Amino acid sequence: LNLSIPDFSKGTITRLRNATGINFSNPLPVDKSVASELKEAIEKFAVENSCDVPDMRKEKKSIRYYYNYLICLHATFLQEHPLREVSYAVFCSYWPKNIIKPRIEDFGTC
Repeated sequence: LNLSIPDFSKGTITRLRNATGINFSNPLPVDKSVASELKEAIEKFAVENSCDVPDMRKEKKSIRYYYNYLICLHATFLQEHPLREVSYAVFCSYWPKNIIKPRIEDFGTC
């Protein structure tokens, strides 16, 4: 199985660009409305699968802790939203920055 880039004659890409009007060097534009709907759905899912910080005196911002690993939350999101196809990388980039993984010292002592 050879997955290398095929050898085109010189000027093929230029002719394709002129014929189609598409610059193949640039990625295709993303529909902003679909991206914003997806981001809103991921943010809502993130809030539903996280909890408030127990001691707000230490925190200035509204920080929340998520319950599970992001890879598991991504799989859960895909199961709950089967019509939304989203990669793990996009899921992580749309994940709210104030919802973080708790550290051991965040739990306090008993």
